[in-house]
Amino acid sequence: MQPDLLIRLFDLPADIEVGNHVLTLSGTAQSGSAAKVSIGLIVSDISEVTEPTNVPDDSSSNSITSVNTDQEPFDARSEPKSTVALLGEMVALLALAGLASSSSGGGGRKEDEDGDDGDGSDDRGSGEVADVSAGKSGDELDAGSDVIRMPRLGFLDHFMTNFPQSISRRSPLVGTILADAAYLRSLLGAFWGLLPLLAVVTGLLAAFNTQFEVVMPALSLLTVIVVVSVFDALFGFIAVVTFGLAVAIGGGIHSADSVRGLLGMYVFSFAVPLIATASRPFRRVLSQGVTGLWDRAADLVLITLFGSWAGGSMFSALPGLIGFRPEYADRISHIQIAVALALVARFALENGAVIFAPSQLREMTAKDLHEPTTSQVVFSSLVRTALFVFVAEVFIGNNWALWAGAVLYLVPKLVPLVQDSLPNVPSLHIFMPRGLLKIVLLLVIAKWWGGVLTSSISNADQMVRIGFVFMGAPGLAATICGWFGRSSTHKWKQNWITRIAGLVLLVLLFLMVQGIILNF
Repeated sequence: MQPDLLIRLFDLPADIEVGNHVLTLSGTAQSGSAAKVSIGLIVSDISEVTEPTNVPDDSSSNSITSVNTDQEPFDARSEPKSTVALLGEMVALLALAGLASSSSGGGGRKEDEDGDDGDGSDDRGSGEVADVSAGKSGDELDAGSDVIRMPRLGFLDHFMTNFPQSISRRSPLVGTILADAAYLRSLLGAFWGLLPLLAVVTGLLAAFNTQFEVVMPALSLLTVIVVVSVFDALFGFIAVVTFGLAVAIGGGIHSADSVRGLLGMYVFSFAVPLIATASRPFRRVLSQGVTGLWDRAADLVLITLFGSWAGGSMFSALPGLIGFRPEYADRISHIQIAVALALVARFALENGAVIFAPSQLREMTAKDLHEPTTSQVVFSSLVRTALFVFVAEVFIGNNWALWAGAVLYLVPKLVPLVQDSLPNVPSLHIFMPRGLLKIVLLLVIAKWWGGVLTSSISNADQMVRIGFVFMGAPGLAATICGWFGRSSTHKWKQNWITRIAGLVLLVLLFLMVQGIILNF
């Protein structure tokens, strides 16, 4: 079989800087399929004779990716400023994902009790200026009579209630995904069993839509996947696993970009509800009176804001991971609005289940998931770091910055295993922002710091590398302070001033970061 060829003529800009560059050409190969090629390029001063050595290491250098798609080839490093901005959002998104894992603790889906015990045991936000902590969690549900009692399949209910606990011994993430939609099963009963089947059909439709290539499917299909996954993370998980298997069988995995693209779509398909519930609980117990009503309103606002932001951020990263950019790639607001509406609907359904099907909800809520062992934490951290390096390489390249960033990513995951042996500084715990306030402050600092980097560094490659390493510096500093400021006996008093000011502060800072108000 003759190799596919791509022939392009190009002119170098007259003001191109002397040094190393990566040149990416895109177009249509002789076979008629879209193609792209990236090559190392050295621009030398005419008075010098430079051997073509020390070319930036690029896994895609001198290789052609021929994919049967009409989407435009895309290299994330061709837009360094956008990449730096995306890195800033990813830093905050990883921190929020950390809240998702810590807030779930070892348990399944639980409801938060009103009040704040001030111990920082749960870092989800409450809208308080001082602490931003959701308080302790519990699974106490009112065992009243059910208004809604749908037909049930006993074997399915037993499996979905007990299997998450069993599988969490090996994979806490899979256990959490399986336990996500207890409220939906309590409302739909046996009809919930149709959702996994619909997920398989959706995954197959996506594969046919992309002609069994790893590219982003039609916007309508992506919207269906992310919206339904807001109601049940298992739907998105099954849909993209089906898509990946179908594409693999169809021979659509051509390169490392294909694997990265599948990983990106995999996370995008189920992470939104898990991250949203890390910001605030979908349901609370003992939520009564004006204070309870305020807490519920604040929960809804913050879940919607942070969940839709997370969905939009993950969507915007997909073209860079996959290597192809569809025409709708800029419609981030479409995904954010769809996710926001779905989160509002889920909030209503979860609280409706508490009122109309309390006993069934209690029965179908998964038993407490197992806490990961030390060996699991170490192994998981190493695997996630390897995936982090594999995914980040497409944005950064294989160089010192990539490996420095990997170390900065791994160390904060391992230190908590021994942090109890470190000295505790109570005053640090008292004044350190936690939960959502910490996340929003990281976003503000990242946006400011990204602007400083992009305005002061003219070399595109250097801008991305330095940005990749140093965009995480504020978050690392906050994490280190958390190691030494673990607890204190001081409890911030709650009153209406702190409640209102906390919520307003969080919302204003978030809107500033998004450039909606006071853009900087």
